This record gives sequence, C-alpha cells and structure tokens, in this order.
Amino acid sequence: MDFLELMRKRYTTKYYDPEKRIPDDKLERILECLRLTPSSVNMQGWKFYLLDKQSKSQLRPAIPDFNVQRFDTCDKVLVLCAKTDIDYEWTLKVATKQYEDGRFGKDKIEATAKGCLNFAQQHRETDGIFNWTARQTYIAMATVLYACAAEGIDTTAIEGADFSKVNEIMKLAEQGFQATSLILMGYRSEKDSNTLDKRPKSRLNADEVIIKI
Repeated sequence: MDFLELMRKRYTTKYYDPEKRIPDDKLERILECLRLTPSSVNMQGWKFYLLDKQSKSQLRPAIPDFNVQRFDTCDKVLVLCAKTDIDYEWTLKVATKQYEDGRFGKDKIEATAKGCLNFAQQHRETDGIFNWTARQTYIAMATVLYACAAEGIDTTAIEGADFSKVNEIMKLAEQGFQATSLILMGYRSEKDSNTLDKRPKSRLNADEVIIKI
C-alpha cells in the first residue's frame, strides 16, 4: 500500500479488541520508525515510553471518562515526552552520536554541539524550549500513526488526558521531560463505531486549504 492509500484508509479507532496483541516483530518495526523520526537540527529533544497492558494501568487516573474505554482495551500505550530544557551536555551527546554514525569528522563534534545549543537558545528567548521540543513530538506522532497503519495496527492519538498527572505519576519532571500526548495502539473491535464504512473520512476540499502561488 502506498502512502496515499494509508492516508485514505487510516482512521482513529474508538473501540479496541482487548484480546488481540501486537506481534513483537511489527512492534519493533514501528519503534524503529519512531527512532528515525526527523527533528529540528536533529536535536531529538524527546523521550518515548511504551507501556504494556500491565504498566499502562498506572496512568488510568489521568484518563478522563470519555477515553477510559479505549485506554483500557488497547494493547499498548505510547507516551510522547518533550525535553523541558536543552543544555550543552545534550547537544554534545547528539553531536557525538552523529560523529559515530559517520555524518562528519571528530573535529566537528564541538562546533556542531555549540551551534545546536545556540539554535536552542534562540527558542529559549522566544517561545521557550519546551514549546519548541513539544512541537517536535507531533512529528513523531505522525510517524507512529502511519507506521502502525502500514503494519495493520490501529491507533488513537490522545490529547484528552490530564498530563500534569501523567508527569507526576511517571516522575517526568525529575528526568527533565513533560508528556505531550499519548498514542493508543492495538486492533480494532468488530463493533468499532468509527470505521470508514460507518463514518467516511471527511476533510475540507483541497482548494480551501492548499493555496498554490
């Protein structure tokens, strides 16, 4: 299936089959796609927590009533988190990994780290580091939604949660992160009310949202 077909056929799942599990090989492919997600200046100012049936229960107090049913029945929950600050230690880590991966010579590590830190500083002085890194996690969200679709896995992107509770429960502040969103993963129930045969996909017409100049 090509990407356009994925876009046409993927939808937000409302009801999951609680008995179905995502095979490990599919899950690992999805997580590798997540790891490869692009970010601004390759900063990768994020962390992702994959919770299974048992570990996800800790977050249930943060889930409002309207999302509890799908939260309870999905197989996995991915918690997307953004760094609340970027320091030289982080940019040096990223620059060193780029050197190890062959992107440039060893003599470029320090300059790359300092350049990225200067770029981060611009965001600190305007919209703030967290606002910048949080936006990057939505690129990661899109990666996961469509990597899952390519593997035949259903998903629900969730902002409807008490993320202050998520942060508290997972002790994210102590790690220098805040949660931005959740992705529920699993297989749709046969009784799912949001399948495309019941609720066709609807978007504004192209000429209303795409302006060719």
